[in-house]
Amino acid sequence: MAVERSARAAAALTGAPRPRAAQLNRYTLMNAASGAAEVKVLSKEQEADTSNFKDKDSGAELEVQEKSSLLEWLANSYKKFGCALEFITNKSQEVRRRLRLHRVVVQASARPQAHAPERRAAAMLQRVGY
Repeated sequence: MAVERSARAAAALTGAPRPRAAQLNRYTLMNAASGAAEVKVLSKEQEADTSNFKDKDSGAELEVQEKSSLLEWLANSYKKFGCALEFITNKSQEVRRRLRLHRVVVQASARPQAHAPERRAAAMLQRVGY
């Protein structure tokens, strides 16, 4: 199956902001004439454009076999591709730790009179990419 990344391509061409994943739907489309299946990821605006549901070569209407939210499909299908799924929220310990370290770096670099240990910690964190 050919996967068309039409949402990303359209945003890149028009300069418009890319839609969030929660706003994208995954379509499995079948060409009744040739029997070929296609997968498209479309935004709400692209769903309104009927040309996305027609075959480019023959102009035949594509039949919608399956429609689901992209996030829902990813949550259900990630294991098929050998991936691990991790949810990171602003409540997770890792994010809180990174935010706390980032706050130290910003505060220490903003104050020229920062104590030597704070300056050393800020320099070390910037070297490792925080």
